[in-house]
Formats: sequence, structure tokens, C-alpha cells
Amino acid sequence: MLHALWTGLGRAVWHAVPALVVLALTLLTMVPIDLGAGWLVAPNVAMIAVFFWTIYAPQFYSPLAIFSSGAAIDLLGAGPLGFWPVVLLALYALTASQREFFIGRSVLGLWAGFGIFASLVSGFAWVLACSYNSQWLEPGPILWQAVVTIAAFPILARMFALMKRQLSGVNERLAI
Repeated sequence: MLHALWTGLGRAVWHAVPALVVLALTLLTMVPIDLGAGWLVAPNVAMIAVFFWTIYAPQFYSPLAIFSSGAAIDLLGAGPLGFWPVVLLALYALTASQREFFIGRSVLGLWAGFGIFASLVSGFAWVLACSYNSQWLEPGPILWQAVVTIAAFPILARMFALMKRQLSGVNERLAI
């Protein structure tokens, strides 16, 4: 019985690692960095995580974890509550519907697919923000963040791939 409890606890901790890493990276990207000529735009780590984990290991980044990541972004960024959970869950639904297509694709193919999906979801976020504020908002900031997020995809996807390899190894040892 103690072994089952220990295994269950180990499973819960390891399955929470991607969400905790995304939260830590999100906190890090929210630190304002002034370059003298303006603020540095940070990538949306959660969007990259949703795309990557939905394709390669959805058991490690569930819709509940995605919702929690979005809620954390809203709370930390003082945005309207529910905005980023809706956007990230839309990305999750879009990615999950095309999961089979992306499995086995090259890095360039994944990057292109992410670029298309990130652009679509960023456009959706802009429309949602305009609707929430009941006015036409300047699309530049969200488009610029989309560009930075797409550019950061290969780096963060590589980090998530290394993490997935480690987490999968733990799954085998814990017989999950």
C-alpha cells in the first residue's frame, strides 16, 4: 500500500513538472526588461508549451494544466480573468485536432505549423481583446509578441523535448 501511495505521489509530481516549468518561464518572461530604446517583448511560453505537449505527450500537460497556465498569466499580467485560458484552450483544441498530422514531422515542419497556429490564435486573442474592451485595439503588440513567440519556438521546443525524454524515462521506472 505504501508503494502504491509513493508511486501515485511520484506520478502526480512528474506530471506537474511541465506545468511548473511553464509557470516559472512565464514568470521569468514577465520581468520587464528596458533596453533603453523600448521594452523587450517576451515570447508566450505557454503557447509553445500547449502546442508541443499536445502533440508529443498530452498526458503531461492536460487541459486543466493549460487552463491553470492561462489563469496564472491573467493573474500575473493583470488581464481580464479567463482571457488566456480561453486562448490557450483554443490553441489546444486546434492542435489536438491536427495531432496525427504533426507527429513525425521535421523540426521545420513543426515550426511552420506552430507559426500558422500561433498566428491564428494571436488573431483570435486580438479579436477577443477588442470585444472585451468594446473598441478597436492596435494589433501591433499582439502581432509582435506572436513573431517573437514563433521565433522562440525551436529553442523552447528543444528544451521541452529534453524534458519529455526525462519524464518518459521516469514513467517507465514508476510503471505509470
